[in-house]
Amino acid sequence: MIKIISPWLYPLVWMSLIFIGSSIRMSEDISPIVFSDKIVHFIEFGILGILFFNAVLRKTKIKNFFLLLTISVFLSTGYGLLDEIHQLYVPTRVFDLADLLADCLGSFFFCLCFYWYLNKRKSYFN
Repeated sequence: MIKIISPWLYPLVWMSLIFIGSSIRMSEDISPIVFSDKIVHFIEFGILGILFFNAVLRKTKIKNFFLLLTISVFLSTGYGLLDEIHQLYVPTRVFDLADLLADCLGSFFFCLCFYWYLNKRKSYFN
């Protein structure tokens, strides 16, 4: 029988995709009105937050929502900080605290939504 893929693999793959995206030089002709990188950060780190939340929930005995939320947001925001540091070394990219804030808020918001979704479907947190 095929073993189910570990839930920790999903955030690792997503983190790899974020790293690849952060390594690409930005074109200077992209209009900030059409393309807001804060929205992109909010969504991509929101997804990372959900992936961490799911991995911690499935692979540990932690069922306390606030602890799960704290761990997930800490891990995804920590990776956001590493991503911003990485961008210091990519031409045309910069370290931006507003991006880091968008990472943290996206992770927090998406994890809350994921918790609400799980609570509606299953009784994980009763």
